[in-house]
Amino acid sequence: MLDAADFGHAQHRRRWFLVATRDARVDLTPPAPTFVPATDVLDEHLGKRVTRRLYVADQIEAITDPDVPHLVTYRRHARPRRADQHRLATITAGGNHHAVATVTSDGTAWHRMLTNRECARAQGFDDEHVFVGKAAEVKRQIGNAVPTNIAAWLGTRVADALTTTTHWAA
Repeated sequence: MLDAADFGHAQHRRRWFLVATRDARVDLTPPAPTFVPATDVLDEHLGKRVTRRLYVADQIEAITDPDVPHLVTYRRHARPRRADQHRLATITAGGNHHAVATVTSDGTAWHRMLTNRECARAQGFDDEHVFVGKAAEVKRQIGNAVPTNIAAWLGTRVADALTTTTHWAA
């Protein structure tokens, strides 16, 4: 089981990966984990001023650090988390469960959903990567993707094992 957070991504995404070999020569020792906060993938805009009660209103009301973006999640019993101290939850292909809320020092609450580009950054795609399709199709592509650092790490490990194999079975 690998977690994207341990591979330098700004999200927790635990997934099983299987690498099968005859001789178990693939080194799957994971790299040292690095912490990447959600703020590394978020845009700076506040979103829209909150003018009505939202599903995440209890979370927004619980924010005590003014002028700091917080991650709010459209899940039952969720709590706001400072975006500069936490990672995103798993980016998914279906639904839009991630949002950012900020309460400014004057008490004004702001809220916005994560953009597809922010979700893509959390998966490791750079801003030049082009996704094709309607917004919902792009969201599905991003949510179904393997985080880029994990894909690169696994590919490198398998390639290294293949190039160091001294013989091939016929």
